[in-house]
This record gives sequence, structure tokens and C-alpha cells, in this order.
Amino acid sequence: MDDAQQNSHDGITLKPGWNLAVGICESSLVTITASHLSQFFLVYQPMMSRPASVFADGSIFPAEILAEIVGQLADLFPNDPQGHRARRKEMKKLAVVSHTMCAIARTQIFDRIKLTPGDRFHQLANFFRNNPRIAAAVRHIDTGCLWDLKRTILENTLNNQDIVPFLELKHVKSLEAGHFTYREPDTNSTILCPQRVLDNYLAPRTGTSSLQSLSLGCLKEFDFNKILLLQSLESLYMNTCTFAPYKLSTSSPANTKLKLKSLRTYNTTIPFALLQSCPSLEDLKVFNKGVAFSQENVNMGSQAPGSLPLLPSLKRLEFDLWGDEDLNAPYDTQYPQFRFIMGHSPALEELSVKSSHVLGPSLSYLNHHQLRRLDVDWSPRRLQSAHQFLGEQIELLSSLQIPHLETLSLKFLIVVFISNSEDEEQLQQRIGDSARQLGQLIGDHDSARFPSLKSSAFVLDMFRFLRLHKGPMTTSCEDMKREMDTIINDLVGGGRFEFTSEVNVKDHA
Repeated sequence: MDDAQQNSHDGITLKPGWNLAVGICESSLVTITASHLSQFFLVYQPMMSRPASVFADGSIFPAEILAEIVGQLADLFPNDPQGHRARRKEMKKLAVVSHTMCAIARTQIFDRIKLTPGDRFHQLANFFRNNPRIAAAVRHIDTGCLWDLKRTILENTLNNQDIVPFLELKHVKSLEAGHFTYREPDTNSTILCPQRVLDNYLAPRTGTSSLQSLSLGCLKEFDFNKILLLQSLESLYMNTCTFAPYKLSTSSPANTKLKLKSLRTYNTTIPFALLQSCPSLEDLKVFNKGVAFSQENVNMGSQAPGSLPLLPSLKRLEFDLWGDEDLNAPYDTQYPQFRFIMGHSPALEELSVKSSHVLGPSLSYLNHHQLRRLDVDWSPRRLQSAHQFLGEQIELLSSLQIPHLETLSLKFLIVVFISNSEDEEQLQQRIGDSARQLGQLIGDHDSARFPSLKSSAFVLDMFRFLRLHKGPMTTSCEDMKREMDTIINDLVGGGRFEFTSEVNVKDHA
């Protein structure tokens, strides 16, 4: 067996010279070749009833090797709540094998902690106070279980003595904090609300913050200048947060640049000044109703000619926009911040725009030379008249010319208003014309719009709104579906790229 084979087992690669032989079972050496941690435990299953005797005289392998093996196997679990629970369950099994394995497993078991009220909170605090080495293994803190505590319960649960251990965890890389954090000012030094936990890791009293991932939920009037202090931060998620009016902080100079690579928001208006501090941002995902970016005290057009674009590293941009009841213009017309960001993201490779109950924005930008994937999902709020059928969607496609686009996905939901036979006749005529225009645009037989296209998908969900229409429709839903499907597939087909389509027509009375 060569070195590559000897050091690689089912996808797990160890350092040169290391082997996965880690256990003794009935005095026989056992080599583990598991691809999952649960298989690893099969080696130890016969020993579970006598954990203290397994390595009674000490492990025959250095603890560092065992820790490396356990760490690599633990990494195979998915990085999601279910995966975390499964990993912790298996680590608890491993902890009873021996004193050595118990010490190693504890670093995985306490890698992530969730602060819960009551006796468990006090017990965990005391445990960390008495076991500083285990406390040093904590990498992730979730304070979410305390979000709904009443003031009186907080007074009884979170006191000076018990919260201190959670403020002194030196190697925390990830923190989740909820809206309780800033619900009321912390004026009593004996009542240490979870606000102290968040503030301590944003700006520790000694040293600098080591946070790499931060998740904030329902914070009100939060000062985003605190985020600018996190020079190690790589991932930020904000859910239903609002921010204090922008003002330059003396502790966060105007030229502060973060290493942030991923920013995700839900129902949160992102301060534009924050984006200006994220030149390394690669992933931006926005789910929002109304304005997605604020521009308080920031002149979007202030960039000097020849200067770097706002988001020079942005590769993936995903917008999920819900309509504003007062918005009657296209989204980018009402909110020019969208246009500015699109125009200052020259490295963009993947763009996904989903708009519901709002007129979708223009997606034609000459600087998007690197765009490889475009996903569009439009569901306008307003009804379309028969003579306007698919007009906005055709206008969108007509404006696009993306030389390096490889994947195009289009999904449109349309409700057509039909009140009389004249509307029905107009729709029947428009069905054929619109299908032909769409087919020609998507097919791009002269390769003028998408010369590099490899695959395309088209979905149309159409509803005929017949509330005022009297009598049956002359053309059935199935006949309309068949006509559009046939025309589009005939025009797009040709073998230059893979194409799938789905047309659905239903009546809505």
C-alpha cells in the first residue's frame, strides 16, 4: 500500500505518516476505515461497558493523533442544527471509552453552546468556571433561548457571578444574538442581560474580537459602527434589524475595511455605509420588503472616476423582493440604490432576482462581463390586460445581452384580466405573438444575446381572471397551454443548448 492509500480512508486524509489505527479491542489492533463517525464507534462498542479499563495504563497513541482523527471525523457531520445534534450524540458515546477519549470528545461536545434559562444556565457557568480548558474549546454561542425572558426572570437567572464565564471565552468564533439584547437599557450592574454577551464579543475589554461569524435577530436601533470593529468577521446575517442614524464613529474611521465575505439579510435595510466598508464581499443575499439599502448621509455618486467599484469582489447576488403597496414604478426606479450596486459589481458571476407583487428591476448592465448564471422569478402584483400580455417580460429579455452567460432560468407568474369577448379575442391573438417573441429571444439563433449559453429553463404560470366575464371561454386553458408550449419549443429548439419549458394555464373566477 503506497503512502496515498495508507493515509486516505473513505475520503478522510490524515497527515503523512499517520494511520487510522486508533483502538485496541480484545488486545487486537483495529484499523478504522469509516467514512462517518458512527462507523468509528463500532470499534469501541465492545468496550462501552468498561470504559475505565480500555486505556487503563494510558493510550498507546499520543492524544494529539487521536484528537486529529476525532476532529476529522466530526467534520463530516453537516453544519446545520440536525448535524450538530447528531455529532454531539456520537461524541457522548465516544466520551465513555476512556479518560483520554473523554477529554478529546469534550472539546467537540462543547464546541457549540446554547444559553438556556434556569438551573442549566447556572450549571454550565459553574462548569466553565471550574474547567477553563473545556471553556477554551467553545467556538459558538447561541443566546437565542433567552429572547423571551421577562425582566424578573432575568434578574433571577442572569447575575454577576454566573454570566462572567460566558464573557471570558477566549476562542469564540461565532455568535448568535436575538432581539432581547437591546430591549431595555442595562442600568443595574447586578442585572447582566445578554446585551453584555454581545457587547463583550463585539468589543472585548482586552484584546480584539475573534468573531468570524455573527448572526443578529430583531435588534432595534443597533449601531452598525460596532460591526466595523470586527476585523476578523467573514460572515454576517441580520434578521429584522434596524439601525441607528448613521454617524461617523471615532473608533471606526471612515476608511475602515472589513474582511466580510458573506452578508445575508432578512427584512433588514442595509446601511449603505456598511457596504462601502466591504470590498471583499463575495456573497450578498437580500430578502426584503421595500427598500433594501439605505443611503443616509452617503452620496452614492461620490466615487471618483477611476476609483475601485463599490463591491469589486462580489460574485453572487441574490435578491428576494416583496412588493411595497405604494410602489407603482419598477423597483430600480423607486430605489436607485439597486442600480448603483448592480453598476458597481463588475465581478458578478451569479445573479438571482425574485420579485413578488412588484415590478421587477432592469437587469441590463454593460459591466457584467463575468455573469455566468441568471435566475429571474417575477410575480407582479397588478393584473395585466389582454393586449399587454407578457409585454414586460419580453421587454426584460430584449434588453439583455450577456456574452458569457451559461445558465438562464426564467419563471413568470401572470394574471390576465378578461371582462368580455373582446378581451378574450385580444388575448387569443396575443398568445401566439408573445410566444413567438419569447421563443425567438430565448432561442437566440444568431447568438447575439447569449453566445455562451449551455442551458435554459422557462416556466410560465398564467391565470385568466374571469370575475366579470359572462359565459364560458371560447378557448380552453389546455388549448392555450398547448399553443404556447408548441410555439416556444419549436423556436427555441435547435440543439445549441439544453432547454426545458413548462406552461400552465388556469382560470381564476
